[in-house]
Amino acid sequence: MPQEFSAFTTKSDSGLLRELANTVTVRHSGLIRKSFQIELNEQIVGAIWDTGATTTSISKKLVEILKLIPIAKTIVHSIHDAREVNVHSVDIILPNRVEVFNLQVTEAANLGKYDVLIGMDIITLGDFAITNANKRTFFSFRYPSDYKHIDYVVEAKTIYEKKMRRLKYKRRKKKK
Repeated sequence: MPQEFSAFTTKSDSGLLRELANTVTVRHSGLIRKSFQIELNEQIVGAIWDTGATTTSISKKLVEILKLIPIAKTIVHSIHDAREVNVHSVDIILPNRVEVFNLQVTEAANLGKYDVLIGMDIITLGDFAITNANKRTFFSFRYPSDYKHIDYVVEAKTIYEKKMRRLKYKRRKKKK
């Protein structure tokens, strides 16, 4: 069954954001809960969005709080090294009930002040936009994708062509 359309927008209170972050809910995936007859246990935690991360990661602390059961191990490559880490199956509920089910996430030793790092595995499920109008940052995500591409080049070309037509019209008017 296709995912129902949902979306959210995070807005800065003032100024431009230096990082894209919000709160999310994390829980055992529905498949794991059913398979192991685990009660629903979820946590609302801080998440940071990272377009440089291939996969989503959760903190070791969150793994312990939720008592997550590893489903596999994988090698994670970072700037400094490569290491073997646990993989967990979770559901992640983004703001405004944008839900990603049965997501395989890696366990991270340290995510700083965040418990979730949202990577391209989630970002590429939908459409992700950042705007910085009037010295405020808005970032918006919709899931699933709209199946239409945003292309600012087309918009810029249209504006340029309109400007050139006006200029041409002014020159003709001046000659008369």
